[in-house]
Amino acid sequence: MPGNDAPTSWRSALLSEGHGLAVVAVRDGRVHELNAPARELFHGIVVGTKLEELFEESCRPAASEAVSRESSSSTTTLQVKHARGPLRVRFLVLSGPDEKLLIAAASGVGLADELGGNLMAANSELAKLARELSRRIDEFDTIKQALVRADEAARSLRAELDELGRASNAVSEAVADLPQSDVSAVLTMIALQARALTHADYVALGIGTDEATPFHPWVFLGVPQETAHAIGRFPRPVGTLGTVARKGELVRVADVHRHPDFQGLPPHHFELESFLGVPIQYRGRSVGNLYLGKKSGAPEFSEQDERLIRALASRVAVAIETALLYTSESLQRQWLQNNIDQMPDGVLLYDEHGRLKARNQAIAELVCAEPGRTDPYGNEATFDAREPDGRITPPDELPIVRAIRDEEATFRRELLLRRRDGDFVPVWVSTVPVRDPKDRLSGVVMVVSDISAHRELERLREEWAAVVAHDLRQPLGAIAMTADAELRLHSGELAEHERRAFERIRSASERLSRMVADLSDASLIESRRLSIEPRSVDVHALVGSVVESLSEATAAYDVRIQAEPGETAWVDPDRIHQVLANLISNAAKYGQSGTEITIEVAAHDDFLELIVTNHGPGIASEDLPFLFGRFTRADDPRRPRAPGLGLGLYIAKGLVEAHGGKIWAESVPGDTTRFHFTMPREVSPAHPRLAHEAAPWRAHQRGRTRRPRVS
Repeated sequence: MPGNDAPTSWRSALLSEGHGLAVVAVRDGRVHELNAPARELFHGIVVGTKLEELFEESCRPAASEAVSRESSSSTTTLQVKHARGPLRVRFLVLSGPDEKLLIAAASGVGLADELGGNLMAANSELAKLARELSRRIDEFDTIKQALVRADEAARSLRAELDELGRASNAVSEAVADLPQSDVSAVLTMIALQARALTHADYVALGIGTDEATPFHPWVFLGVPQETAHAIGRFPRPVGTLGTVARKGELVRVADVHRHPDFQGLPPHHFELESFLGVPIQYRGRSVGNLYLGKKSGAPEFSEQDERLIRALASRVAVAIETALLYTSESLQRQWLQNNIDQMPDGVLLYDEHGRLKARNQAIAELVCAEPGRTDPYGNEATFDAREPDGRITPPDELPIVRAIRDEEATFRRELLLRRRDGDFVPVWVSTVPVRDPKDRLSGVVMVVSDISAHRELERLREEWAAVVAHDLRQPLGAIAMTADAELRLHSGELAEHERRAFERIRSASERLSRMVADLSDASLIESRRLSIEPRSVDVHALVGSVVESLSEATAAYDVRIQAEPGETAWVDPDRIHQVLANLISNAAKYGQSGTEITIEVAAHDDFLELIVTNHGPGIASEDLPFLFGRFTRADDPRRPRAPGLGLGLYIAKGLVEAHGGKIWAESVPGDTTRFHFTMPREVSPAHPRLAHEAAPWRAHQRGRTRRPRVS
């Protein structure tokens, strides 16, 4: 069967030399190609020869006319220039692509006879070609019609998609308007878009699957308000509505009354005929149900309507879920806000980036900061925080910064917060990092407790303790003096048991005097009324005097002093003597007999650091953070309980801080325990104020044991 290259194959066949026909191809009035019989017929002809040069002058116009005709084939008789003289020859002129083919008998006579067989074959091929071409044209028409129908369908689909896109955008805008809008507003927008897509007279959308409970919420369009009031309650997901809501089935019928699940309409309800119900599902569960009734201008809803509403339902499911979740979250936030507003303490809630998300009324009434100030995380500053001694708290040391940056909890850190009237209120600040199920920081809770009443009670208690301590000094002094006098005046007259009794009285009165002195110092420290009288002190001499005064208590130890002579400090020598004596006596009290106690003095730029080291059972790591509290003792259960009130380290801490220093402890259980404290070097004109935020203390603070975080 001829293919698309049939004309080319015919041309090649005609220009061949096997059939004996003279064939000349003419283009643009010149010979373009010819075969051997043609060269023999047209003696001396070459490619490029003008057409008129092939024929006698009288025939040239006829030749030009023959090759210029638009018909596919024609015949003409022309006189050819031949070597033997003019030769009359009949030619068949065939049209080819951009050229004409002139075909003649080689002898120039009997053209019809010689061409007969070939022309019959050519006509047969032409007939076949015509039939094939007709068939191809029919196929092309069929394909063209199919393409037209597909294009129409594509345009229709694009129109549907455009409508759906506009509907989805309208619903998305309603969701974006939350919380200005609510779930009902989102459902109403969906119902409006469904009505616009299908031209339904009535549209309703409800949420619910419990057949005993009405849809809630329930929105509807096309129903007059008086009719809605007459109907009364919202419908329940039963009957045909329940088929959609509870079974998740699509319902499209020309008459809803004929649906097998139809259970009738309530009184005053408008008549329904055509009905379309589509469930709205998100991740396999129902989030809503879309009902359309009575299509305007048509007896029933079409397949296109069904397709559009199904597509709309699939697109708006996430919008309904988002609106429901937002409402649920809003209710939970409101519940949380109501609860924290009832708390007497100030509460602030931050996210994982330090942004303030909520706070209660108590914190708003408690403190404030200067307008325009911000905290390290860009929030408007909630309060102006100071240390208990009045110094401004560095931003890096704020509890919220440590909670976000280091994910570290802070419990009852005492600060002063400035109120609007300029006064400062003492508070406890606690911050707790909150972690998600993957143990990642998800937020921080800060609780601020006003401890003014607590501090006032403590002040009254300390004043009472100071009064009691003061009132006890006189009788204790009298008891001690009387015991001493009796021992001096009547030592020779007293029996042994009487002498021991007076010595016990004197020893007990001395212990009581020390306890009273400790209570008095603790009261002064707690009420911040402790005064010191600093002066230039030779530290090496001071350490030596303390060691000498404790020679009896440290007799079982090898005491070593590591200090450079000439180092001076600006301190109250009696108070530092008291601190050092407490640390050395504790080292002897809790150390291992026969080991070494070392007192080292290390010099820094603006301060001196004293380190007391002993060897023994040590202090458990969980006890270290509470070591300097009042009435705190770190007894070794393997030893008898040492006498005392447990105020020694608390007083030592207060005395060191009164000098602007810091005190801390390090211990390796079963090996060594070291107590460090810092004190300022002697004041010089170049250093009117001494830095007491010592580097060793900062290092200790960064490395201290963290308390557990709360998830």
